[in-house]
Amino acid sequence: MIGIERMTKLSPLSLDPNIYKKLIYKVDMRTARASRKCIHNNINLLNTRISILESNTNYPENITPHIYFKTSTLKDDLENLYSSKAKHILTFKDNLKEIFKKGCPYCNSYHPVSEIDHYLPISRFPEFSVHPYNLIYSCDNCNGLKLDKFLKRDGSRMFIYPYFDSFMETIQFLKCDLSTCGMKLDIKFYIDPSIETSHPYEFNIVNAHFNELQLKTYYQRQALDPLLSSLKSTWTSINPITDNPEWDTYTLNELQILLTYKLKEFQYFNINRWERVFLTSLINCTSYLNLVVNKSLPIN
Repeated sequence: MIGIERMTKLSPLSLDPNIYKKLIYKVDMRTARASRKCIHNNINLLNTRISILESNTNYPENITPHIYFKTSTLKDDLENLYSSKAKHILTFKDNLKEIFKKGCPYCNSYHPVSEIDHYLPISRFPEFSVHPYNLIYSCDNCNGLKLDKFLKRDGSRMFIYPYFDSFMETIQFLKCDLSTCGMKLDIKFYIDPSIETSHPYEFNIVNAHFNELQLKTYYQRQALDPLLSSLKSTWTSINPITDNPEWDTYTLNELQILLTYKLKEFQYFNINRWERVFLTSLINCTSYLNLVVNKSLPIN
């Protein structure tokens, strides 16, 4: 299985395309026979629903929930299929996780994934409980904020679909403005409002996604602490006499070159990777970089 570094095109297409059917039909001692029988008896319905999912990957909001009869156990059986401890299902989940070894696709960061999100909520779409297109490994923070949300009141969707939203690769919607106030670097991440005019469909999804997952605040914290701290460590050294950290001597141009090299670390990520956006802005924020050049910033 091939792990993809970018936020989009993480599609589990390298998995067996018939895995869903095999998971249903697989005979396992830990899978309740009654559940298998109910699922088997409704396989034509499930195949139809699978076809609907696979033909609407670009517009999943067009998929309407199926109405399950209260007298049937099918809905519960499908949900239980996902939570089964059967070996073949656990192996399937482990294989799926390999796709996300570069981090969480929802916050588009190195935040390690630990939980599986059902992009189409399992409570409303239990027929997709173990379909690889609907299972997305995410970090606990994103999964805890997304929960079973999917559509806004107007019927538009609230979240980027990491497997199939290719516009993440082609439209730069994430922006970062930097300014200095004294010795403080003010960081503002935001969604480019001009995208609403040129790409209204994509803008509405991205804007809702960032608001619901509180990514603007998350990116700001990450830029202020981990990233800036790592950058500062490359601009300082230990005084051999006092054993204290001190600023190294750099020109503005040298600092910008160092940042350019740092930026190359993220060149294989999509254009909306927050580190790429932040570093690009920082290279041009001469007011802050001059504080480093003039050794005006506190090191600690």
